[in-house]
Amino acid sequence: MPLQTGNAKNNKLTASAAGDTLLGLGGDDTLIGGASLDTLIGGLGNDVYVIQSQQDIVQEDAYGGTDLIRSGLVDIYMDTVAYYLNGTSFVENAQLTGLLNLNIWGHAGNNVLTGNDGNNSLFGGNGDDKLFGGLGNDLLYAGNGNDAVFGGAGDDTLNGYQGHVTLSGGAGNDNIYTMEGAYLVHGDAGNDMIFGDYMKDTLFGDDGSDMISGGANHDRIDGGNGNDDLNGEYGNDLLIGGKGNDSLFGSFDRDTMQGGEGNDLLRGGSGLDVYEGGLGNDTLQSGGGGSVMKGGDGADEFQAYLGADVMTGGKGADRFVFANNWFDTNEVLISGIKGDRITDFEHGRDKIDLRNLAETETFIGARAFGNEGESEVRYDRSKGLLQGDVDGDGVADWTLTIANKAQITASDLIL
Repeated sequence: MPLQTGNAKNNKLTASAAGDTLLGLGGDDTLIGGASLDTLIGGLGNDVYVIQSQQDIVQEDAYGGTDLIRSGLVDIYMDTVAYYLNGTSFVENAQLTGLLNLNIWGHAGNNVLTGNDGNNSLFGGNGDDKLFGGLGNDLLYAGNGNDAVFGGAGDDTLNGYQGHVTLSGGAGNDNIYTMEGAYLVHGDAGNDMIFGDYMKDTLFGDDGSDMISGGANHDRIDGGNGNDDLNGEYGNDLLIGGKGNDSLFGSFDRDTMQGGEGNDLLRGGSGLDVYEGGLGNDTLQSGGGGSVMKGGDGADEFQAYLGADVMTGGKGADRFVFANNWFDTNEVLISGIKGDRITDFEHGRDKIDLRNLAETETFIGARAFGNEGESEVRYDRSKGLLQGDVDGDGVADWTLTIANKAQITASDLIL
C-alpha cells in the first residue's frame, strides 16, 4: 500500500496505484483518489477530497479544519459509497458531483452536506447541519441540533429529529416526517406527504396536491395550491386549504378550518370547531361538538348533527342538511335554544333538508301540531323557530332557530 505524504503547505496528492494512502498533514490540501481502494487522510487545514472510486475511504482528524468531499465520478454506479464522518473520520462538508449514489454520515460538528445527481442518503448527526439533496431521489436525516434540510429535485424522503428544524422538500413528490422538535416544513412543488409529531409544527404543502397530518399538538397546516388533504389530529389546530379543492379534517380538540378558494370539504371532530368555507361551493360537516360554520361565497352545503351548531351561509344558494347522527338517524336534534342555528337564511334561495329526521313529514305553516301519529314541521316566524314533531305526539322533537326570522314556506324545505 504506497504512502504519499504532504507537508505543512498546501499539497495536491493524487493516487497512482491501487491501495494508495494519501496523507496531507498541515495546509489546505487536495487529495485525489484513484480507481480502486485508496485511503485519503487530510490532517490539519481545510482539505478537499476528490473521490473516483466507490471503495475509497476518507478520514479526518476531529475538527482538523473545514473540509470538503467532492465526487469525481461521472458515470452511473448502482452500488453505494459510504463516507463515514463520525467515529475516527471527521469531515465537515461534502459536495457530491456526478451521478454516483453516495451516503454521508455527519458528526457532532456543524456539517454542510450536498448531494449530487444520484440518489443520496445524507445523515446530519449532531450539530447544526445543512443538508442539500440535489437531483435524485434522496434520503435525508436531520440529527440533533438546529438543522436545515433541503430535498431539491426528485422524490425525496426527509426526516427531522430533535431541535429547531427546517425541512424543505423541493421539487418532486416528497415524504417529510417530523419527530421530537419544533418544525417549519415546506413541501414546495409536487404532491407531498407531510407528517407532524407531538410537538408544535408549522406545515406548508405549497404547490401540488399534498397530504398533511398535524400530529399531537397545536399545529398550523397550510395546504397551499392544489387539491390538498389536511388532518389536524390532536391539538387546537389551524387548517388552511388555500387554492384548490381541499379536504380539511379537524379531528380532535378545537380547530379552525379555512377552505380558501375552491370547492372544499371541511369536517369537524369532537371539539368546538370554527369553519370558514371561503370561495367556492363548499361542504361543511359538523363533527358533533358544536361548531361555528361560515360558508362564504358560493353555493355551500352544511351538514349538521349532534351538537349546537351556528351556521352562516353567506353569498350563494346554500343548503342546510340535518341529521342528529349521520350514523344513527333515529336520534333526534337537541331541542330548545341549545340546538342548531341558521343566522342568515334567505327565502327562495336557500334550502333546509330535513329528510334524515323522519320518513315522511308535512309542513303545516305556523299552526300547532295536531294530527296524531303524523310527522309534522311547523315554523313560528315571530320567534324564528322551525320545529318538528317526528313521532306524532303533538310535542316538538327538534328545534332549529332561524336567527334572522326569515320567511319560510314549504318551497324552502326538502322533506
